Amino acid sequence: YESEEVINIPCKTKYPSPVISVVMCVYNTKLEYLKESIESTLNQTFTNFEFIIVDDGSTDTSCIECMESYKDSRIRLIRNNHDYIDSLNRGIKESRGKYIARMDSDDIMMPDRLDFQYTYMESHTQTDILGGGVHYWGGNQEKFNGSKGIVTINDLLVGNCILNPTVMMRKASILKTKIQYHEKFKYAEDYHFWSQAAMAGLYIMNLDKPVLKYRISSEQISSIHQYEQYKKAKQIQKELSQWIARDEALWAETHPYEIPDTLNKLTVIIPFLNEKEEVGNTVKSIRETAGENVDIIVINDQSNDGYNYRRDVLPYHVVYVYNKDRLGVAASRDFGISLCKTPFFILLDAHMRFYDTLWVERIVSVLEKDDRCLLCSQTRFLKKDLNGLVTINKKCSKVFGAYISFDKDNCLPGIQWDYKEKNKNEQIEEIAAVLGAGYAASKRYWEYLRGLEGLRYYGSDEAFISLKVWLEGGKCLLLKDVEIGHIYRDASPYKRYNEDEVYNSLLISKLLLPQNLNCMSNAVALLKNRNTYLRAKNILKEYEEEIKDAKKYYSSIFTNSIDQVLNMQMKSISYEAKIVDSCLNRITIFNQYVYRNMPEDYGIFEGKSAVLIWLYHYAKYTRDDFWMKSAEELLGIIKKAISEEELPWNFEKGICGIGWAVMYLYSHGFIKEKPDEVIRMVDESLKVIDWDEFEDYSIATGGGGLFAYLSLRTMHNNSFTCEYKNKLRQLALRVLDYSSDLSSCYYAMLYLSTNDEISTKSKEDICIDYRNANLNDWVFAPIFLPNESCYWDTSLAHGCIGALIKAIHIDTLNLKNSL
Repeated sequence: YESEEVINIPCKTKYPSPVISVVMCVYNTKLEYLKESIESTLNQTFTNFEFIIVDDGSTDTSCIECMESYKDSRIRLIRNNHDYIDSLNRGIKESRGKYIARMDSDDIMMPDRLDFQYTYMESHTQTDILGGGVHYWGGNQEKFNGSKGIVTINDLLVGNCILNPTVMMRKASILKTKIQYHEKFKYAEDYHFWSQAAMAGLYIMNLDKPVLKYRISSEQISSIHQYEQYKKAKQIQKELSQWIARDEALWAETHPYEIPDTLNKLTVIIPFLNEKEEVGNTVKSIRETAGENVDIIVINDQSNDGYNYRRDVLPYHVVYVYNKDRLGVAASRDFGISLCKTPFFILLDAHMRFYDTLWVERIVSVLEKDDRCLLCSQTRFLKKDLNGLVTINKKCSKVFGAYISFDKDNCLPGIQWDYKEKNKNEQIEEIAAVLGAGYAASKRYWEYLRGLEGLRYYGSDEAFISLKVWLEGGKCLLLKDVEIGHIYRDASPYKRYNEDEVYNSLLISKLLLPQNLNCMSNAVALLKNRNTYLRAKNILKEYEEEIKDAKKYYSSIFTNSIDQVLNMQMKSISYEAKIVDSCLNRITIFNQYVYRNMPEDYGIFEGKSAVLIWLYHYAKYTRDDFWMKSAEELLGIIKKAISEEELPWNFEKGICGIGWAVMYLYSHGFIKEKPDEVIRMVDESLKVIDWDEFEDYSIATGGGGLFAYLSLRTMHNNSFTCEYKNKLRQLALRVLDYSSDLSSCYYAMLYLSTNDEISTKSKEDICIDYRNANLNDWVFAPIFLPNESCYWDTSLAHGCIGALIKAIHIDTLNLKNSL
């Protein structure tokens, strides 16, 4: 079609001066959706409107014919070349009404929508833009959503809280402020439109009354271009934040900071965002206890709460830095460290307190002796009431640093407080990780480790730097006699971007952790929130080259293996010693019970393969040759069953689980002979199965269990054809698409990543990494053994065998730790 073509159907309109212009853009909308949308508009109880339909260069002839088939005099059809942003602006430009009502071509208006919004706008003349509530429907769900109240810039800074097709606008206000849609913000153009309106001073109101049914579809712009929409939204939020803080930015431009030369050895670095009076309170506490013996750099990370921070902090002789672009806490900390001129620094949050005058001297003395360490202060937990009174939070137990955790309910790696004191007679002790801000290091060592480089905005700082310190060969130390109060709050004073925090987790996993934990980190993030995970993965892909460079650099400076570091983290995990001891005190009786009650089937969940794994663990733990021989005899029986009996293929009761069990035992040194024959027999049984239509994705009987076996199996030569491997790959992708089981998704990811790695290397370069053979990846038994044997469940997956093996592992770690 030629641009600028306008068709009135028919030419003579019913109302020469319509009060409302309904504007809707159409591009190849499904015919059934389009009909419902048009008819819901034409059937409004309010009738004095024109209906401007902008055909955005549709190629679907049935869609075009549908629009032309309506003979209602209120319709004006405008044909435009395919340019969505231009079509949106064209619709507004062509409108003649006092009000403009937006509409999408796949939604349905409530019958009284125009009447309701017109009445409200007429009686509330200060309102320039009016949004409404919606009923979401389609995609197997139907729910109501709506918010009520004035929409401010700060509301929009959090996210787009105005749903475009619900809006009615006062046209005069739009023309006066010259607001329009912009190509630069395509896929988030409506969000940018409202942001322009807010910055121009227009009055925006949201009402919670539903004004339309909003269709949820995988074909919507927000679904197809989700990541592009996310990136544009971040640009809009950056623009809004800069606009809010424009006066502060102007002051920073006219008052450049200078870092003074002093004789001090320690710089306090305090990045903050929207902390109000606590920034000044923290600085005051530092000066009251340390005087002028420290330099202080305060970094305002583009606060937008309107608070006058300069008034509070400049009297205390600080260097005040304002970030024109929001960097986030990680980058702000690195930036502050790059500015400091002293050999050492301490990082603080902006809500902390000090209690003695010796803390500076104490930190400096330790770092001067050895600057390859990261110091952590002792944390005093504080709380602040509604009147601003700060007191000790007596509900919080005393802590001694932290440790890196791998709790599968949260993104990996996580971090947890350590409640165990290792040496009560020492004022300094090694800790697995730092936590709670208030940690110090030398500038040289921090920059050698590349600090927090790569992290985005907020999250995972302490886990990242702690792991790097230990991997490099340094130490994390707790200074018990340096106590810093930390006010902990229920909520953050700024927006946290989930995709950035997930990205940080995935980045650390990719850079520092072994392949199996990297896959587990991805699987946990995927199941917590699929859309957030996919956005984080897209960000990760953008920084692919930088990540490769960082990984190469770290491999050149690290001196400790990741296994050493992870074992140290595991030793710090708090377990109830009396529970472990209670289980192990009855281990001999339990072993005899298991052996006497040998199960009939051969499965790994609760069959002979489960007993096999138990016997090898028990024999090694007790150093009893009789039970080692018993385990070897059972292994022979199981091997014979694979060759002679018709066993199912699945993981729970069949050959996949048996194959995994044998590879697990080999990888952990329980058996010496490489299990090539077992693997060959399992492979031959699997080759006859066609996975094209397979839809069971569970770990017990489906794809999850298959990939548990295959993820270890790929480390050996295999005879699978390329066609068969492709079918397995497609099944793994289906598991990731449809499964909600963590173990299944983990093993599918591990299989895919292991195969991708092997495909890019020669056979000589492939390192057989058996760390993947980990019971904790699918065994979820709690450490608990009932008192009475009649309640003993001899299961590895969820029962007593799994519990006792876990207790043996913990006891072994504790023994190594004490030695």
